[in-house]
Amino acid sequence: MVLDQEYMEDEQIAVSAASKMKSQRDYLEEFVARAGIVMNALMEHEALISTCYACEHRRASWRCKECHQRTMFCRECMRNAHLEMPFHRIQKWTGQYFRPGSLWEVGVCVIIDHARHAHGGEEDLDGADEKDEGKAGLPEAPIDHPIAPSMDPDQNPYVLFVHTNGLHSLPYIQCGCGGLQERIAGAVRMRLMPASFTIFKTMFTFDILEDFRLANLECKTSAYQYYQLLRRKTEPLAPQVVVERYAELRRFGQNKTRESDGNTISEVRTAKLALFCPCCPQPGVNLPDNWKEDENKCVMWLVSES
Repeated sequence: MVLDQEYMEDEQIAVSAASKMKSQRDYLEEFVARAGIVMNALMEHEALISTCYACEHRRASWRCKECHQRTMFCRECMRNAHLEMPFHRIQKWTGQYFRPGSLWEVGVCVIIDHARHAHGGEEDLDGADEKDEGKAGLPEAPIDHPIAPSMDPDQNPYVLFVHTNGLHSLPYIQCGCGGLQERIAGAVRMRLMPASFTIFKTMFTFDILEDFRLANLECKTSAYQYYQLLRRKTEPLAPQVVVERYAELRRFGQNKTRESDGNTISEVRTAKLALFCPCCPQPGVNLPDNWKEDENKCVMWLVSES
């Protein structure tokens, strides 16, 4: 009887605790009561700050959508803050609204290996007029849709980088003293995979290749669907204007890299990269030792065909 009484008390405590749990309606009512606080905090991000957060004396007209606080910077400080984060998306204040921008507009470029020490990624932007982008030695861009040129002022080619948040065009600086093989190795060391190993015009980051693999594995996302998502991230209002790189993404999705017994690629033996199929007849695995003497000709046919 004592045990039954204790059990009943535990049940009553559990029911009482469950009755005190909040429902989804309760949480929604709490949000509605505080919606004004949330909206005011969101609108503060849209307020224009006239002075750069970093240097505290230049006019601030740039902000980053990827950075946590969306701090307002001047052109030079925006560039300095993103030298190691070239694939962030930024915006520029036009005087009436924030328009989409690109980091190439503030002088950010992708520099590979020792070319970083030779070039430094630095441009003299001191005293650049924020009202006229051309005065800083950078190409002018349309107000709403900045279009990257084919070359920067130093005649470095622009390369299209495909990242998890869309497509980015940036100047690509790499020393060619080591030949083509060293150029390929340098790009891979920077976690960039060229779509072509002869002319570097499009590169995929390792992050997007891994993200696409997981999206395909867990969400069954096809290469076409995934690339449509990238186009929407790049140009939310006009994804159809984004350049087509679906075939390249699909090709990378088909490339399978597996471990092998060899230490180098030349030591990998034939069929060592193939996936093991437990259903196929395998001598010593799912076939008897005398399988060649079996009267069942079907087994012989299956083994010969496999």
